Amino acid sequence: MSKIVEATIQLSLSESISVLSVSRDIETLLGFKSADFLSGKISLLDRLHTGDQDIANTLFSPKIDKPSATFNIRLRHADGLIRCIKGHYTKLYNTTDSSTTLEMLLQDAKSLGTTLNSSPIMANFKAIMENTDDYIYFKDRNHVFTGASQTLVQLTSPSEHWTDLLGQTDYDVFPEKLADIYYELEKQVFSGTKIAHEVQKTIDIKESGGWVDNRKYPIQNESGDIIGLFGIARDITEQKRSEEVLRALAETNFSRKEDVFKEIVRQLATSLCMPYAMIALINTEDPMQADTLAIWAGDDFAENISYPLKGSPCEKVTQEGVCFYPDSVQSLFPEDYCLIDMGVESYLGSPLKNNQNETIGIISIMSDKPIKHSSQMTLLFKTLATRIAIELERQISEKRLKLLDKVFHGTHEAIVITDADKLIIDVNPAFSTITGYSLEEALGQNPHTLKTLNGAKSQEYFEKMQMLDENNHWQGEAWHHRKNGEAYAERLTISALKDNKGNTLNYVGIFSDITYSKEQQKELEFMAHYDVLTKLPNRTLFYDRFLQAVAHSKRTKTLLAVCFLDLDNFKPVNDIYGHNVGDQLLIEVAQRIKANIREEDTVSRQGGDEFTLLLAEFDHVYQCEVLLYRILEAVAEPYMIEEQHINISASLGATVYPLDDSDIDTLLRHADQAMYQAKLAGRNRYYLFNAEHDQQVSLKHQQLDEIQQALSNNEFELYYQPKVNMKSGEVYGVEAVIRWLHPENGLTPPLDFLPIIEESILEIQLGEWVISQALEQIALWKKQGISLQVSVNIASYHLQSASFTSQLETALLKQPSVDPGHLQLEILESSALGDTQIINSVIKFCQEVLGVKVALDDFGTGYSSLTHLRNLPAETIKIDQTFVRDMLDDPDDCAIIDGIIGLADSFDREVIAEGVETTEHGLMLLLMGCDYAQGYGIARPMPAREISDWLSSYRPNETWLNCGNLEPCYKVRRVQQLGLAVKRWGNHFETAIQSAPDQLQSWPIMEQTKCPCGNWLKREKHDQLFDTTWLAELDQAHDQVHSIAASLKALYPKDKQKAARDGLSSLKKAFSKIHLLIENSLQTN
Repeated sequence: MSKIVEATIQLSLSESISVLSVSRDIETLLGFKSADFLSGKISLLDRLHTGDQDIANTLFSPKIDKPSATFNIRLRHADGLIRCIKGHYTKLYNTTDSSTTLEMLLQDAKSLGTTLNSSPIMANFKAIMENTDDYIYFKDRNHVFTGASQTLVQLTSPSEHWTDLLGQTDYDVFPEKLADIYYELEKQVFSGTKIAHEVQKTIDIKESGGWVDNRKYPIQNESGDIIGLFGIARDITEQKRSEEVLRALAETNFSRKEDVFKEIVRQLATSLCMPYAMIALINTEDPMQADTLAIWAGDDFAENISYPLKGSPCEKVTQEGVCFYPDSVQSLFPEDYCLIDMGVESYLGSPLKNNQNETIGIISIMSDKPIKHSSQMTLLFKTLATRIAIELERQISEKRLKLLDKVFHGTHEAIVITDADKLIIDVNPAFSTITGYSLEEALGQNPHTLKTLNGAKSQEYFEKMQMLDENNHWQGEAWHHRKNGEAYAERLTISALKDNKGNTLNYVGIFSDITYSKEQQKELEFMAHYDVLTKLPNRTLFYDRFLQAVAHSKRTKTLLAVCFLDLDNFKPVNDIYGHNVGDQLLIEVAQRIKANIREEDTVSRQGGDEFTLLLAEFDHVYQCEVLLYRILEAVAEPYMIEEQHINISASLGATVYPLDDSDIDTLLRHADQAMYQAKLAGRNRYYLFNAEHDQQVSLKHQQLDEIQQALSNNEFELYYQPKVNMKSGEVYGVEAVIRWLHPENGLTPPLDFLPIIEESILEIQLGEWVISQALEQIALWKKQGISLQVSVNIASYHLQSASFTSQLETALLKQPSVDPGHLQLEILESSALGDTQIINSVIKFCQEVLGVKVALDDFGTGYSSLTHLRNLPAETIKIDQTFVRDMLDDPDDCAIIDGIIGLADSFDREVIAEGVETTEHGLMLLLMGCDYAQGYGIARPMPAREISDWLSSYRPNETWLNCGNLEPCYKVRRVQQLGLAVKRWGNHFETAIQSAPDQLQSWPIMEQTKCPCGNWLKREKHDQLFDTTWLAELDQAHDQVHSIAASLKALYPKDKQKAARDGLSSLKKAFSKIHLLIENSLQTN
């Protein structure tokens, strides 16, 4: 047993305290020398713990209540630490000077400690001390540990086993502040308190703060004296932290809704010493996705994220409720890469539930260390989960209220709320906008009375209210009046709001102004049956009227005419005067037609400038024709629109029911076909349907469809026929001619399909295709080093179309490498029969703006060729092949060609002849002054791929070249022309004689004054350029030839063909005289 450390001290107590004596052991007890106390350098009172002042007051008072007693005090050692002291004092009164002498024995409480014995009771005591979870301890009367649980070691330093605490005081193992608290509580026990209880803060050896619920109880001996105490302290750190979290959340004023969740995760993480805390909501659109509301990571907030629930502990929480994984959570959820990235080892999560007990989110904490499970932590989680769910519900409700307020004040639909008596208690701004009544004006009013001019409650209103009372709901449309008296239509819904007992509390009415839609509906209904522009019935109403008219026709056994009327040349009106004038013209036409038919008749606009008519109750067809004529006369009267004089006519087709007993679609088609015939017949007339002709029209439509399909299928191909300068032998250009590579009929020439598409949109489409293909070919040839002018034929309808010039310009722009001068447009002379002014402007635009060349094709076939030559600025005149082909046989054709060449020369135009089939044709043209030619005598049209080879193998006609090089005088050329004509006539006659009767094609002109030679003689006798003697001899020889030829021809049909053929020798002798005369003339001239 260790030595007891003790010292004695004697004090004199009077008005002041003085030290009388101090034993030397005081230095061992308190660390100060006795002299320090005797000299007054050290005062015992100064070393006294402030918490023992009450004992000091009794101890150092001169008054003697008890002459001697035992006491416990705390004195501060010279090393600064507190010593627990057990003392015994004796007070003696000194009568001499009326002072009191205090003698004290002071003993170090630790040196008075007890030892454990080895009794079975003590063994049980040790077992408890080493295994309990609570902090249990025993102390003697001097505050010295006599026993303690192993758990207490966690809070003390530097103890390792509970036995290390034996003989120690709190001041040896706790910070002084904590030891003071514990000492004061123990003083209560030693003073007689049955139980001293206090919740105290503590710090363990790791300097982590915590709380304990500390209770101390007295230990008494058999005599009832308190000889010590025992205490039980329970760790309530988690409970206190939970309370702090909840108190902090309750006391915090959040300015933003998201701050609530941030503060929760912060408090949760810091209070539980967790590195991670998170609150997340389950995504409403994707339940397997969560969106965080707040994340605490380390020592600050992290940015919110969205993450997948699949394969994560959070998914388990949504399925099973609270989930706790104290360690190794990564191995349990290997697919959750977030756990791996964060280094998470443990996890605790709880679901967030709404009022319907549906999981709407998750709250969780995570740590990089294992978590020790506690019920308090789970309780805190559940509490916070409830708190968060309530906050979410509150925010959702708040959001709904804001939304409802926004809807109420922001919606374009009027909302009115009434009380149970149907008096207004609130309206929204839209109500005021629609009705014109402000909130103040509306309050206390009945909505129906407010919106009715005279305030009367109509029968309709009472029926509405009755349905509302029966069904708690009414919906419909009604007409009311605004404050200014203006009527408006509304779509209204009224609902009754009732309490739990079924009593009506309020009525809510929602309505929108549908006046515009009503007017629109009315307009749509009109548009559904009437043409907006002319206000005439449209197709739908026309069909309905037709059914009525047919029924009436059957009932009255009268005739019904179904008519189709189309304005003639309406398009130029739009093009010249504009669409506004065109529309006004259509309106006036509609009015004139309507004014000239009867009330029982119907006129309908089908679209554009097309009208259909139903003319009823005729007994005879001629009666209908009278009305048709009157309608056409009315339409053809002049119009004055926007100060413009406009003349227009109409073509009208009609079919008569039941003579034509067909359905409405067929009757209209028949009327349309009849109208088309009226146009073909010259326009401004009517035409009655003919069934036979209908078959022809149907065939044409079928053919048009086939051609359209061929264009779509790329079945057309351009062939190219070379054009040459016969005089020089140069190939300077080609004419593009279209061919149809028909899948069944093979190569089809243009005359087999082009007439079918005349004056149709297909004619324009095909023309555009030809131009495009030709330009592409020019560009391709240019790359190959071939420079040729390509001419393309342009139809009149295509030329006069509104888009011709723009389409041509676009086609040229697509081929920037092509010189526009290499494209020549061949315009049929017959095209000029249209509007010469328009055609002239188109040609000039093509020449002057686009740089394209223009030729007048098939010249001489028109009615006013001279006029066309003068008015149309074409650079080239193309002689039609019909004249060229027979020019050697027919003097008239030859004369026409001669005239055309003369005109071309006079107007400074180039001239080219097409249809040159023989050397003689070309030679004759050269002699007449035409140098350019094309035809089978030069080359047939060929595909583009063959042009290059043909150019390589082409050899100019030597006869033509020789003729071109000689350049004879006019008289010689005239004689040469005669020689060609005579030779041609003779060959023609011989061919006819030699032919079998069934193979005979034709005879040459047998009338001697009209044959080529006779015609030549007639002209030359008039011109008197040749010697009269020579002309007389030629005329005599010519007569002889005709005499012999006539006799031989007379034998031919009488089965004496052999005799006729035998007589050819005499004819040739007569011809030789003519040839001799011609040869003599050439030599002399």
